[in-house]
Amino acid sequence: MNITPRIHQIINMLLDHQSESLTDQKIADRIGVSKRTILRDMDEVSEIIQQNGLVLERKKGEGSRLVGETDTIARFKESLENGSRAEASDKDARRNQLLLLLLGSKEPQKLYYYAQKLGVSEATISTDLESLEPWAKECHLSILKRPGYGVTLEGSEKNFRKALQRLISANVSNDHVREFLKNGSNVVLQSLQQNNLDDNIYSLMDGKILTRVQRLLESIDNEHLKRLASEAYVGLIIHITIAVERILQGELVEEENTLTQKFRVDDDTHLARTIADKLEEEFAISISKQEVENIMLHIKGAKIQYFNGSSETKIGTEKLLGIIDSMIESYDPEIASELKYDEEFIHGLLMHLEPAIVRLQYEMNIHNPLLEEIQTEYPDVFARCKKAARVITEEFEKEVPDAEIGYLTMHFGAAVERIRDRKQNSRCVNIGVICASGFGLARLMMAKLSRELRNEDVQLSALGIEELTPYVTSRIDFFLSSLALEGNKVDIVQISPLITVRDIEVIRMKIQEYAHMPAKTQETDFTRQLDEINYLTAKIKSVLRRYRHLELPANQSLDDIFTLLAEEVTGSSMSAMVLRADFENREKIMSQLFPELGFALFHCKSRAVNECSILTATAKGSDLFTDPSMKQIKAIICMTMPDDQEIKENGKMLGEVSSALVDEDDLLALIESGQEDTIRNRMQSILRRYFNAFLNHF
Repeated sequence: MNITPRIHQIINMLLDHQSESLTDQKIADRIGVSKRTILRDMDEVSEIIQQNGLVLERKKGEGSRLVGETDTIARFKESLENGSRAEASDKDARRNQLLLLLLGSKEPQKLYYYAQKLGVSEATISTDLESLEPWAKECHLSILKRPGYGVTLEGSEKNFRKALQRLISANVSNDHVREFLKNGSNVVLQSLQQNNLDDNIYSLMDGKILTRVQRLLESIDNEHLKRLASEAYVGLIIHITIAVERILQGELVEEENTLTQKFRVDDDTHLARTIADKLEEEFAISISKQEVENIMLHIKGAKIQYFNGSSETKIGTEKLLGIIDSMIESYDPEIASELKYDEEFIHGLLMHLEPAIVRLQYEMNIHNPLLEEIQTEYPDVFARCKKAARVITEEFEKEVPDAEIGYLTMHFGAAVERIRDRKQNSRCVNIGVICASGFGLARLMMAKLSRELRNEDVQLSALGIEELTPYVTSRIDFFLSSLALEGNKVDIVQISPLITVRDIEVIRMKIQEYAHMPAKTQETDFTRQLDEINYLTAKIKSVLRRYRHLELPANQSLDDIFTLLAEEVTGSSMSAMVLRADFENREKIMSQLFPELGFALFHCKSRAVNECSILTATAKGSDLFTDPSMKQIKAIICMTMPDDQEIKENGKMLGEVSSALVDEDDLLALIESGQEDTIRNRMQSILRRYFNAFLNHF
């Protein structure tokens, strides 16, 4: 039902006053128009009412009244309400298109031009422009409306581009981002068309340029570029495409003298210059220093898939850790200690915060497509994160927008749910939760599932796509994934990233299906249990056989100690270099030296080793290590494990030894004594206890 807002108001007045007649003047006064306008509209009102089985009764001197059966009137009223909801949706789409037209217009245009383009009245366009002013203000643009001149957007070229990228990014779905990386630029344009942004889109973001930019970036062999998250990579492509299109149109950004003073020349600078050089060659254009700096800034503010820890962050790891520490205290002091020792949480926030802070400092737009769902599903966590974000505001004097707080909610929410998850009972139906490579969202899915399924007999495991080996799939009953996975011969249920009520229903049905499998699966389970027992037995025997106690020079520095330990563990100079780097990267995340306890617990996962190992060490000819970097500790415990699909199991086994350092008062003194055979016997006792607990699990 296509009804103008004024006709809608008239009909609503008649519905609200069915027991009395309303004069045209009374209706006009209520709506704020002339009596003549109401008189002109009444023919259309009468026609709409008749089409819905009702009668508009008009009597001279009395006015108008709606007449009909009660049920018919109720259906008509419901139809109007449904139409209002559809109209609200149409209004958002129309305003999106109006934004696009404004951004695409090189000259001022009259209200009549936009009214004709969008099929509404000039008054509606005027109202829409007023509603768009806050959006434009956020982008540091202004909507100018002058009689006889027309309507136009005014602002710097830099802010104009930011606004355009914000509009495009907000209308490209995550599914289209993933499809874009597979199938190219047409997918982005299709996504925009599906979101009612097809008008004039080719004048703003040419599909051919988009494709050429994508191919150009794919030709660059750069580690940081490969580490960008999918949406950040597509965002960079869109940023560059807009820049190239505007440069070709002769629209250049203004020169600034701020960025080069704030950022030292680094890998991001070199990458931006490489991209610029290739753009100049590809499109036969000149890329200014300011354009290069804008590309560099976009790279610095881009989300990455993983933090390799190979170098100090631009802001500084120590400073970031201090910010995280304060944010945790602000979030919830009661669980602060548990959050601070959640290595996965700290690691994920380190990876997220630096680019987020760059985005805040330079007022870079970020779109969070899950923001509304996050605020609805996790209002308490969101509110606490808003409070925690004040730490960032106080440190950098920049307000943190809700989109960024939404991403913080995923990190904090996942960590809080892990705390709850540790209290859940063990489960017998094995479910694998598949993610691409992210920390926050994937763990949030896992944590919410743990809570929603706490009364179900299930065991959840988080897995990356690359971990779907035959061994792993043989241990999992079925898988859950927010990604559309094809070509896998396993049972995969695709669900929403935030897991809807419907998703939970489907999962519970699947659990019941596997919980009532025929008895023959029990034989398979028993065979699998035997394999696991044999595997763990061999692993424990290997750890005990490889165990050594070392006496290291007392004056060696921390770096030298890492070198000596890496060489002892690997027995290979090349592998030792890799393991040493892994020791150093782990130390950068959080120190493993505990001077108040008198020992260091160096542990890491590494591709440089194929087996788990435990070493202990003391200072030769001295009670303690004397180099300042060693903080006067007396003993070292070194534990390493392969970086493979057995990380969780290996971590549990070696974690038993870590726990014993705290639980068994005499263990540290035993290690300090340096008696290798005695220490090995104690390790054997600790691992025997773990093995017995493992058997009791079945």
